[in-house]
Amino acid sequence: LVQKNRPVCRSSVRCAVVEVNRCKTRYRCTNIIMNGLKLQMVAETSAQAFAEQPEQHISDKEHQEMKEALNQAEVKIKALEGQIEILQKVRKTFKGSICAALMHLLAKQKWSIVTR
Repeated sequence: LVQKNRPVCRSSVRCAVVEVNRCKTRYRCTNIIMNGLKLQMVAETSAQAFAEQPEQHISDKEHQEMKEALNQAEVKIKALEGQIEILQKVRKTFKGSICAALMHLLAKQKWSIVTR
């Protein structure tokens, strides 16, 4: 679909807009999935934290393991939040002028879109 150093024709611009719209849909779906994963991880972490009854005494080793699991979950959540921010920035970038953004990107990389 994409070839280097080829001229861009009007029909290829239309194809590019369609392709960008597909990318937007994929990013939107990915964003929804990532939000769901974040909520699921928070729920699992909360469930693990409340699974132990307050009157039970846990060993120091178990306490340390729970802390490590919580820290790992928080790191995963932060990574997912970072990816969500990136996806939101991409979505905002393409929301304005899709065609202009795509043409700018193509010109910057000296690539053009060729239809079949």
